[in-house]
Amino acid sequence: MIPQPPNPSQLPTEAGLSLSDWADIANVVVAALAFGFSIYSFWVQRERDRQSRLEAANILATNQKEAEQLRAQTIRLQWYKDLVITPNIRHLTEFYDTLQELGEKITTPDLSDEQKKKLIEEVKEAQRLVRKTLVDSILPINDELHSRVITGLDQLVDGITNAIGNDTLKLSNSTVSEAYIGQPIQASKRDILTLIYGYRGD
Repeated sequence: MIPQPPNPSQLPTEAGLSLSDWADIANVVVAALAFGFSIYSFWVQRERDRQSRLEAANILATNQKEAEQLRAQTIRLQWYKDLVITPNIRHLTEFYDTLQELGEKITTPDLSDEQKKKLIEEVKEAQRLVRKTLVDSILPINDELHSRVITGLDQLVDGITNAIGNDTLKLSNSTVSEAYIGQPIQASKRDILTLIYGYRGD
């Protein structure tokens, strides 16, 4: 019988391993790498899923918070309309009309101290009345708006009372009266109405 030559894959290498042994080792290494990669892929996907769930939860929480803020804003705005604007806004118009009429009462170029005192008292009484009937009802709704309205009215009243007490101003002159009483009244009315109607419930 003729002897067969040995299979090259079964020939021992210098390390004492045949080629088939190396192939088996390579297969094990590849399988281990594949297994490790699958574990890594699973971990990465799980982390992505976790991040996605966190982002979704954050978005949901943000949306809920914004919805709650919008509901609160809507409620405040409705209260503001029902408790302040609808029943009381006429008092603001009456306040400005009263001041305008006071300016028209000044018919002499030189006012006596008694006349000045009476006019100034009427101006301040009109301010107290509008504050009591309208402005103070804004405070429970929004203190910043309340403060801005108070400041605007104070500036107008201070300007008019200073003009009345100024002996150098001849308020019986229509041009002077318009400059120191009429125009400030109209500007204040525009600004205060803009503040009041510009409130959006925030």
